[in-house]
Amino acid sequence: MFILFPLLLGIVQGLAEFLPVSSSGHLALFQSFFGNGLAKYDSITAFNVLLHLGTLVAVFIVYRKDLAAMLPALLSIPKKLWKHKTGIRLSHLNYDERMVISVVVATLPLVFLKLFDIVLEKLTSFSLLDAMEQYITNQPISVGLILIFNGLLLFFSDRLVRKERPIEDFKPLNALLVGIFQMFAILPGLSRSGSTITGGRLNGLDRPSAVRFSFLLSIPAILGSCVTELPELFSDSSLRVGDWLIFLAATAVACLVGLASMKLLDYIAKKSSFKPFSYYCFAVGTLAVIGGVLLLVL
Repeated sequence: MFILFPLLLGIVQGLAEFLPVSSSGHLALFQSFFGNGLAKYDSITAFNVLLHLGTLVAVFIVYRKDLAAMLPALLSIPKKLWKHKTGIRLSHLNYDERMVISVVVATLPLVFLKLFDIVLEKLTSFSLLDAMEQYITNQPISVGLILIFNGLLLFFSDRLVRKERPIEDFKPLNALLVGIFQMFAILPGLSRSGSTITGGRLNGLDRPSAVRFSFLLSIPAILGSCVTELPELFSDSSLRVGDWLIFLAATAVACLVGLASMKLLDYIAKKSSFKPFSYYCFAVGTLAVIGGVLLLVL
């Protein structure tokens, strides 16, 4: 069982990190309904960081060509800013430079929220994000309701799109709105990928482009989450060599399952709609609410 639980969490992380069904919501429900076996491993910082690094590697593998093109853009953008001191326009930038700016702008709301919470905790010893996450995570009814809301976002993501635009026409303001959607995805049960895909769709992106931008946007989000927990990564002296080997195996599982789930979502985006995921969220969310009510009354 010691081996089974970490590997199961690796599968859940790889599937739900990229499929728009909320990895945090599923992990919270597993903890609520299947005892402390899963919660034990999910609470280990080192294990959490490794699982997220596994899914991050999956993004690097799938979008290696995009990233290889965007890296030089990080250097060329400052040069163009210096050249056009009176003001730079989007017409001055090539496609890769615009993508870099879009990812940076879309990440700003999440960064602002994290910084606000850090300052709040320093001043008051109270973390709004931790308190909110702990309360919702321990309440299956709350997680279920948020999953249902996540399903509604996916269900209406296609219906509310009036006119689609190519990703080449994506402007910083559009990216900022997607970033605001991502900011609210800190709630367990509200999918980061589902929120950013919906945000992209509401800004006119076609389904494949919305998925692509969501995956690229996951890089700073996942990387930032890992960096903030790095100081605690090796602080648990109780972990042995066998523990680390199992954790690394779960990380590999998360990476492989993440690759498969990314390919699956990209295929669905090109061939169909996101309604199957919305129906899944409706079903799981409803079962979570019913199960939460039963836990209260029994």
